[in-house]
Amino acid sequence: MEEKESSGLLKKLFVGGTFALTIGCTRLPTLEEAQVTYAPPGYVVSRKTTRANRALLRYRTADQINKEAGRPVVRSVNKYLVPGAKKVLVHWLLDHYLLNMSEEDEKEVLANQQDFKKGIEITGGGIYNGESLTSDYEIRSMFSFRRFCDRLFADIIRDLKKQAEVLDRQLSESYENEDELRKAMAETEERIAKFQRWQGDGLLLGADRQLAYEGKIRLLPGELPNKEADEMTKELRKGKKIEYDKYQKVIFEEREDGSVVVAAGRRGIIQNFGYGGKHAFGGKESCGPDYSLEGRVSKKDNIAEWNKLQMLLPEKERVILSLIEITLSHYNR
Repeated sequence: MEEKESSGLLKKLFVGGTFALTIGCTRLPTLEEAQVTYAPPGYVVSRKTTRANRALLRYRTADQINKEAGRPVVRSVNKYLVPGAKKVLVHWLLDHYLLNMSEEDEKEVLANQQDFKKGIEITGGGIYNGESLTSDYEIRSMFSFRRFCDRLFADIIRDLKKQAEVLDRQLSESYENEDELRKAMAETEERIAKFQRWQGDGLLLGADRQLAYEGKIRLLPGELPNKEADEMTKELRKGKKIEYDKYQKVIFEEREDGSVVVAAGRRGIIQNFGYGGKHAFGGKESCGPDYSLEGRVSKKDNIAEWNKLQMLLPEKERVILSLIEITLSHYNR
């Protein structure tokens, strides 16, 4: 038992009229000090607080992350503590890039991804579970495709720069068709900038994939195989309409259930997941009556349902989950 192993290090000190738990010289923060968003009424930090919930208590707050980053990176870090938890699922709310996005929306997604990269760097997310990834093969194939795109973009950028040089020379040699030449030059420069952006910042790949591609984090499959979700995604891409209740259940809630299984079964207390912000792993049962599902498609309390099933198992076999939700500064729900 953790309490017995740590008994030589644990001491109770009377501080300001209240007892404070210390591990060696490090005191566990109270719920208020840790800025825990929700814990069940009556819960008190004690010697029985599990390792996972200690990690949740010590997880950086939004103010701490932003101070370390030197700029606003995170809007909120909401901590939802479940007594007896052995793992903490950390949901980073991400904006997704779409090919038909306006330039303004594209910039917002890029800013969201840059916030995510900095946040992951500060919180030390060495292992990361990727949305929509169900196998190591998919990850290897994705990186192979990215290498192909890098080479393709480099060739396109080189050709566009040559085209820009020709236009620039024509402008300097003649005033004929000046307006048309300047328009063509502006369009060419815009295309160069766009391909350079796609090549350098990982906008097409996604922030988590880009970090893994650069070797800064280890990316692992974050979902279980789901043939129905795969088929429905193909139908949606073809422009076919799907009944909303079925879309909500398959594309959102069932995939989230799979990620909860992944989080519970994978080594490590903190389990990072970057999911679109329309997903939600929590609900009012696990995260308290003030938990909001505004802007979410998912309505299922995956954490509560999982933890209920765990309570049917012998205590030693249970893998109870707590939850942290991180909303980045540049995130539009």
